[in-house]
Amino acid sequence: ICKRTYHHCEILYYISITRAAILVEMTIMTTHKWRFGYGSNIGLKTLKQKKNLNVSRYLVGTIKGWELYFMPGFQYVEPGWAAIRPHGGDGGGDGGDGQSGGREEELHGSAFLIPNDEADGLDRQEGGYNVLPVTFTSYDGEVVEQVGLYIPKKRIYS
Repeated sequence: ICKRTYHHCEILYYISITRAAILVEMTIMTTHKWRFGYGSNIGLKTLKQKKNLNVSRYLVGTIKGWELYFMPGFQYVEPGWAAIRPHGGDGGGDGGDGQSGGREEELHGSAFLIPNDEADGLDRQEGGYNVLPVTFTSYDGEVVEQVGLYIPKKRIYS
């Protein structure tokens, strides 16, 4: 194959490596799912040790149009917890505080790629939530489509 020039060999090698990488990526995407973690489920160590997940890829970054807020909990049991809502909470744009200045809110957290069976188990564990496919952007600029964001089944924000 590489009888012409060294440069020609490099191109063929690059094409075969690229094809192999695409095939591997396509295989992973049919056997794995992306999920998004925020609050106490953001760290890789937590995902591996506490959630017992086999994370294939792990990225940190943002999802646009969502914001983190804190819910009061139960005294002496769970004093509070983090939750998410669409920007503005009521779809009204300024986050309720009048201080967004027209900027779009971003939810910061981690996107992680896990095997389908683990994603399905996590979905069952998070039974009070629906999984919404969203676009995630890492801090390095990598864009990942179809990242599952857990949103409450019941509207708990105002």
